[in-house]
Amino acid sequence: MRILECIHSLRPGGAERLLVDLSNELSLEHEVIILTLKNRDSKNENFYKNEISPRVRFVSLGFRDGFHLSYLFRIYKIIKSLKPDVVHLHCVLQYFLLPVLFYKKCSYVQTLHNKMEYGIPHGLRRLVIWLIRNKFLRFVTISDTNRQSFRDYTGLTNDILIYNGRKQPTRSTSFNEVKRFVDAIREYDTDIVLLCIAKCAPQKNLQLLINSVNLLAAKGLKLKVLIIGDNYQESKLGSELIALARNNPYIRFLGTTNNVADYFYSCDAFCLSSLYEGMPITLIEAMACRCIPLSTPVSGVVDLIEDGRTGFVSKDFSESSYVDTILNFVENRQKINKDELFKLFQEHFSIEKCAKSYLDVFNGIYC
Repeated sequence: MRILECIHSLRPGGAERLLVDLSNELSLEHEVIILTLKNRDSKNENFYKNEISPRVRFVSLGFRDGFHLSYLFRIYKIIKSLKPDVVHLHCVLQYFLLPVLFYKKCSYVQTLHNKMEYGIPHGLRRLVIWLIRNKFLRFVTISDTNRQSFRDYTGLTNDILIYNGRKQPTRSTSFNEVKRFVDAIREYDTDIVLLCIAKCAPQKNLQLLINSVNLLAAKGLKLKVLIIGDNYQESKLGSELIALARNNPYIRFLGTTNNVADYFYSCDAFCLSSLYEGMPITLIEAMACRCIPLSTPVSGVVDLIEDGRTGFVSKDFSESSYVDTILNFVENRQKINKDELFKLFQEHFSIEKCAKSYLDVFNGIYC
């Protein structure tokens, strides 16, 4: 089977992380091609490219910012030339409408990485529902709450639920260096270091995390926070977040890195402050590394994490609730069974299990 995996770019992000891991795993038995729309190194759009298996073919169209009608025809043309059996879309459906409608020699699957209302342009709602209803396009949802958003938005129930998967994160050759760096941040052995991995985007709601940590610092609880992600130095929002943290020397922006597992293994908790998610790959990575999750009640988290047993989840998205959740973690973190987190990962979120589920879908619609 020839599988075409399609995404905007390979910038740091959960959908991009899944696509690379999934492509590598599927390529063990099938022909896999990754197609990206953008590939500018200056904008970090090839971040994961070096992690693509030699078995996987990489193709990029080199699009620029903005939407141009010509892009639709270029995509239609390249799909005809590549002749895939299955086209698997990640966050790029609007670019692929021509082949979905008119090129019938392959099947189309779209993975919903966020709530349906955020994943599909509003002006395309009726068309997308029609495509799904008439089986031009199959939708994969990635958590129970994510599935419910699909069903509420479309009124349909023919989605396919597949949890995201992740290759087991391993310590890199830089682990000892990272461990020394994190340990040096602790003034005392009892000091707590929180890890946040998030791109600079309104969805990630980093002001909630920063404001909460600043409030606790003013009360004498000086938590250390490491923030890994791109676009903080280059964007207006990033500048605002850096300014918000400027008076707190315990908050550090580290930029991007290819060895995030070293930080998961070295820090005390993984913090997520998002307004919405589908099934965060970072959450799966945290579980795989036995790093305690601390989060707002977004999709994926509320489906997996039992508050006080396998992590800590705020009641809502307010600052007071998030502060209470951080305090709950500080006071009760020893009660968390970290082996239970790893067990959850092994049983439900390995890339092997995820890839098998996708193959079942691809075989079902292709054969």
